[in-house]
Amino acid sequence: MIDGFRRWLVDDLPSRKITSNIPILKTKKEYTIMKTSKMTITILDCRGTSLIAALIMIALLMMPLACATISKQPSFKEVKAKIEGTWILEEWHIKGQVVSPPKVEARFIVHDNALELLMLNRAGEKPWYWYGYGKYTLDASTFSMGFDEAAFFKESTSGITVSHKLPWEGMKSFGIGKVNNQLHMGPSDDNYEIIVDGNTLIYKKEGKILRTYRRAGVE
Repeated sequence: MIDGFRRWLVDDLPSRKITSNIPILKTKKEYTIMKTSKMTITILDCRGTSLIAALIMIALLMMPLACATISKQPSFKEVKAKIEGTWILEEWHIKGQVVSPPKVEARFIVHDNALELLMLNRAGEKPWYWYGYGKYTLDASTFSMGFDEAAFFKESTSGITVSHKLPWEGMKSFGIGKVNNQLHMGPSDDNYEIIVDGNTLIYKKEGKILRTYRRAGVE
């Protein structure tokens, strides 16, 4: 004899009072509906019990969990406070290796609709330096940025080469959302993403971390 629906296994459910009025029924077979690292939900094939009713109950139980991961739209004031500032490089992911200052340096300055990016890479045999400035636009749903001027210097045995090619033409746009208190921007059309988590800014491409920054003035 098994206690019908009373046999649901919900490992992390805060309270089991929701099952207190479920009748005790005989069962023939049990079915696992969902299993994750934190939760297992099993329903039982009970004589005289509606499977549809059981599935409705499961849907009601799962709603708070689903809502916790849905992207929310932050306010303009919140977006502005999170993205604007001076960001200092902490890590640079290069060819599968994590490189830190002083071998690499970078500053990303976002303030008053103007932006600057300075990058220095001394990790390889041929050091290079890149500087660019431009502008950005911002509202509660979209962050867009572009560079007006850029300069790329690369050292070699024959001297220093210089290029003024922009990293992209026009403005690169990132849709904005909020997930678990993180500000998610992107992906852009070319699969770049920016994530702001407190005082940490993560720049990614195709899901892989390129550079990690910390907000200036915060240890």
